[in-house]
Amino acid sequence: MAQRRPLPPPPEDLPPRTELHVSRDGWHYHVDSRAADSLSAALESSDSSGAAALSGLADEVPISEAWTDIGWRGVQAAAADSGHPRSRSTIYAWTRTARLGHGGRRGGFPIARIAELVQRRAFVARSGGTEALAADLGVSASTVSRWQSGTTENMRGAAGHALDRARFHDAAYRAGNPPIPIRGAFVRVSGEIEYRNAGDAYQEMGREHRNAGLNLDAPTAEDLATALHAGDQAGATAIVEAAWTEEWGTFGGYSDAEGVHILGVDSFDVTWT
Repeated sequence: MAQRRPLPPPPEDLPPRTELHVSRDGWHYHVDSRAADSLSAALESSDSSGAAALSGLADEVPISEAWTDIGWRGVQAAAADSGHPRSRSTIYAWTRTARLGHGGRRGGFPIARIAELVQRRAFVARSGGTEALAADLGVSASTVSRWQSGTTENMRGAAGHALDRARFHDAAYRAGNPPIPIRGAFVRVSGEIEYRNAGDAYQEMGREHRNAGLNLDAPTAEDLATALHAGDQAGATAIVEAAWTEEWGTFGGYSDAEGVHILGVDSFDVTWT
């Protein structure tokens, strides 16, 4: 039987623990904010090929490409959506001077906001239009139209995760890496964890420093890549915790009361397959 490890007292120099709420596939979890922050830092310092592939992705395209996707009328519609409709000649002037690539305000107009809405329209166009994207996300075409126009800033729940996945696919296709579809991933992670209700081999709760190599199936690997690309470090942490819980093998499942829960990440490397 494995040695029982009592929980050590928390170090006095650590900031107060803050929990972040995560909702995935209809389930709700809480992760330690320090775990999410350290996972982000470990990914940035990682020299793994998977981390490099993610860092090379961008949701935005050059304005010249967006112009190809939606034309001057699309740019004009984005300006109107921002509350500042402009003429065709002004739209052409903006594009010739690359003003939409800079941001800020020029002549009283919110160039950064217009550029953001241009990017949204271009993404919808590359996705086949509002009807096609709505079908992919499982929402109505009007929901996509409201997001495209900026009336809705974010989609929530399953629709928000589906939108993140669609934007990840779009960025990955344009970059050519990671390979789409992702068939799986191997994650090597090291850090301090807390285990809860670990079964007969361990006491109900303990804390230790541990390394793990996690083989992720295709859906889990894509969820992880999507969360990391979207900057959802809390969601990525929950995905890794759930996979680590399954790899451990003695838990009944992953929840706030059970499984592996990360307190801090020292290193994080990923390889997409």
